[in-house]
Amino acid sequence: MIHFSNLQYLVMTAIFSIKLSEDNLRNMQSFLTNNFGLPFKVFMPKKMNNPPSSYIQELGDGLITIIYIFLNNISKKELLKCKYLTMNFEKHNQSENGRIINLNPGFINRDGVFLISHKYRSRRKYLGDNIWYEKQLNYKNLLLHTKDYTFPELSDPIRLEHLNSFFISMFKKYYKKDKNFIKQQP
Repeated sequence: MIHFSNLQYLVMTAIFSIKLSEDNLRNMQSFLTNNFGLPFKVFMPKKMNNPPSSYIQELGDGLITIIYIFLNNISKKELLKCKYLTMNFEKHNQSENGRIINLNPGFINRDGVFLISHKYRSRRKYLGDNIWYEKQLNYKNLLLHTKDYTFPELSDPIRLEHLNSFFISMFKKYYKKDKNFIKQQP
């Protein structure tokens, strides 16, 4: 079970087709800023390698991902609200094939990177209000590690390298007194 602490940050992955209109992209960015503030860190758009066919079917081809990190310390209650806000945004921004933008909210804490979903899977833990969370990247031995089921937008080697760098810089200073965390440091 995850301990929800003060040092837990909102993370948001965005997936969309390169064919997405500039208006839709601005609309998404406005939605994120209006609801969650200015992101502290943005991992710039990157073409998605080998996206799942379900993503292509719904969002189109030429998929792009952006990862946003917001430094708001986020609670369980706020995570639930965040998921429902993003689901509502997606619902109101659809084409005949479904969503045109896929937003996956989650959180980062010293244990790793977690995403939340309204879809149940046996490996997911219940957060509340029909929402589950799942560890996507595990922090161990100075690195974030993928799992067999890690979402493709987080498992890209370049993204993983950038997330590792961010993760270490953010959490090392906060956990200097934590013996378990220090043991993993050089």
